[in-house]
Amino acid sequence: SNRKNIWYVGFGHLYSYHFLQSTYPTLSLDEWDISSNISNKINVGQNYPNPFNPITNIKYELYKEDFVKVTVYDILGNIVNSLLNKRQTSGDKSLKWNATDNHGRKVPAGVYFYSIEAGNFRQTKKMILLK
Repeated sequence: SNRKNIWYVGFGHLYSYHFLQSTYPTLSLDEWDISSNISNKINVGQNYPNPFNPITNIKYELYKEDFVKVTVYDILGNIVNSLLNKRQTSGDKSLKWNATDNHGRKVPAGVYFYSIEAGNFRQTKKMILLK
Protein backbone atom coordinates (compact mmCIF):
# COMPACT_ATOMS: atom_id res chain seq x y z
CA SER A 1 0.00 0.00 0.00
CA ASN A 2 1.16 3.56 -0.73
CA ARG A 3 -0.70 4.92 2.30
CA LYS A 4 1.68 5.97 5.04
CA ASN A 5 -0.60 6.87 7.95
CA ILE A 6 -3.27 4.19 8.20
CA TRP A 7 -4.45 3.47 11.76
CA TYR A 8 -6.33 0.42 12.89
CA VAL A 9 -7.51 -1.00 16.20
CA GLY A 10 -6.60 -4.50 17.28
CA PHE A 11 -6.72 -6.19 20.68
CA GLY A 12 -7.65 -2.92 22.38
CA HIS A 13 -4.59 -1.03 21.16
CA LEU A 14 -4.13 1.53 18.42
CA TYR A 15 -1.37 0.76 15.97
CA SER A 16 0.15 2.65 13.09
CA TYR A 17 0.16 0.63 9.90
CA HIS A 18 3.13 2.70 8.73
CA PHE A 19 5.10 1.70 11.84
CA LEU A 20 4.26 -1.97 11.31
CA GLN A 21 5.25 -1.81 7.65
CA SER A 22 8.58 -0.22 8.53
CA THR A 23 9.21 -2.84 11.22
CA TYR A 24 7.91 -5.78 9.16
CA PRO A 25 8.45 -4.88 5.50
CA THR A 26 6.72 -8.02 4.23
CA LEU A 27 3.53 -7.29 6.21
CA SER A 28 0.48 -6.60 4.09
CA LEU A 29 -2.96 -6.36 5.66
CA ASP A 30 -4.53 -6.81 2.23
CA GLU A 31 -3.04 -10.29 1.95
CA TRP A 32 -3.44 -11.31 5.59
CA ASP A 33 -5.35 -14.57 5.92
CA ILE A 34 -6.47 -15.25 9.49
CA SER A 35 -6.60 -18.98 8.84
CA SER A 36 -2.95 -19.20 7.76
CA ASN A 37 -0.47 -20.50 10.35
CA ILE A 38 -3.16 -20.53 13.02
CA SER A 39 -3.06 -24.32 13.37
CA ASN A 40 0.26 -24.26 15.21
CA LYS A 41 -0.36 -21.36 17.57
CA ILE A 42 -2.05 -20.65 20.85
CA ASN A 43 -3.50 -17.46 22.27
CA VAL A 44 -1.95 -16.72 25.67
CA GLY A 45 -3.75 -14.30 27.99
CA GLN A 46 -2.25 -12.23 30.79
CA ASN A 47 -2.66 -13.81 34.21
CA TYR A 48 -5.45 -12.35 36.35
CA PRO A 49 -5.27 -10.76 38.83
CA ASN A 50 -1.84 -9.27 38.32
CA PRO A 51 -0.35 -8.37 40.78
CA PHE A 52 -1.81 -11.24 42.80
CA ASN A 53 -1.88 -12.76 46.27
CA PRO A 54 -2.11 -15.71 46.79
CA ILE A 55 -3.75 -17.20 43.64
CA THR A 56 -3.71 -16.17 39.98
CA ASN A 57 -5.44 -17.55 36.87
CA ILE A 58 -3.60 -18.25 33.64
CA LYS A 59 -5.81 -18.51 30.55
CA TYR A 60 -4.93 -19.64 27.05
CA GLU A 61 -6.65 -20.95 23.95
CA LEU A 62 -5.41 -23.89 21.89
CA TYR A 63 -6.27 -23.82 18.19
CA LYS A 64 -5.56 -27.53 17.79
CA GLU A 65 -4.93 -30.55 19.98
CA ASP A 66 -1.31 -30.55 21.09
CA PHE A 67 1.11 -31.38 23.89
CA VAL A 68 1.14 -28.38 26.27
CA LYS A 69 3.71 -27.43 28.87
CA VAL A 70 3.13 -24.57 31.34
CA THR A 71 6.06 -23.63 33.57
CA VAL A 72 6.60 -20.86 36.14
CA TYR A 73 10.10 -19.33 36.42
CA ASP A 74 11.66 -16.94 38.90
CA ILE A 75 13.48 -13.76 37.90
CA LEU A 76 16.75 -15.72 37.50
CA GLY A 77 15.17 -18.20 35.09
CA ASN A 78 15.01 -21.09 37.57
CA ILE A 79 11.99 -23.38 37.31
CA VAL A 80 9.66 -22.70 40.23
CA ASN A 81 6.67 -24.88 39.32
CA SER A 82 5.69 -27.10 36.40
CA LEU A 83 1.95 -26.47 36.25
CA LEU A 84 1.10 -28.63 33.24
CA ASN A 85 2.83 -31.18 31.05
CA LYS A 86 0.29 -33.14 29.00
CA ARG A 87 -1.64 -33.42 25.74
CA GLN A 88 -4.75 -31.22 25.57
CA THR A 89 -7.64 -30.83 23.16
CA SER A 90 -8.33 -27.52 21.41
CA GLY A 91 -10.36 -24.79 23.10
CA ASP A 92 -10.20 -22.34 26.00
CA LYS A 93 -8.08 -23.48 28.94
CA SER A 94 -7.41 -22.10 32.41
CA LEU A 95 -4.92 -22.92 35.17
CA LYS A 96 -4.56 -21.61 38.71
CA TRP A 97 -1.23 -21.04 40.39
CA ASN A 98 -1.23 -20.72 44.17
CA ALA A 99 2.28 -19.23 44.50
CA THR A 100 3.92 -22.49 45.51
CA ASP A 101 6.94 -24.32 44.13
CA ASN A 102 7.07 -27.93 42.88
CA HIS A 103 7.36 -29.11 46.51
CA GLY A 104 4.28 -27.22 47.74
CA ARG A 105 6.25 -24.52 49.57
CA LYS A 106 5.11 -20.89 49.36
CA VAL A 107 7.35 -18.73 47.18
CA PRO A 108 8.46 -15.22 48.20
CA ALA A 109 6.92 -12.06 46.78
CA GLY A 110 8.47 -10.92 43.54
CA VAL A 111 8.40 -11.10 39.76
CA TYR A 112 7.71 -14.45 38.12
CA PHE A 113 7.29 -15.56 34.52
CA TYR A 114 5.00 -18.19 33.08
CA SER A 115 5.83 -19.88 29.82
CA ILE A 116 3.32 -21.80 27.70
CA GLU A 117 4.61 -24.19 25.05
CA ALA A 118 2.58 -26.10 22.46
CA GLY A 119 4.33 -27.77 19.57
CA ASN A 120 6.97 -25.34 18.31
CA PHE A 121 5.15 -22.31 19.80
CA ARG A 122 6.32 -20.73 23.06
CA GLN A 123 5.25 -17.52 24.78
CA THR A 124 6.33 -16.09 28.13
CA LYS A 125 4.55 -13.45 30.22
CA LYS A 126 5.38 -11.66 33.47
CA MET A 127 3.39 -11.77 36.71
CA ILE A 128 3.90 -10.17 40.11
CA LEU A 129 3.27 -11.77 43.50
CA LEU A 130 2.65 -9.26 46.29
CA LYS A 131 2.43 -10.18 49.96
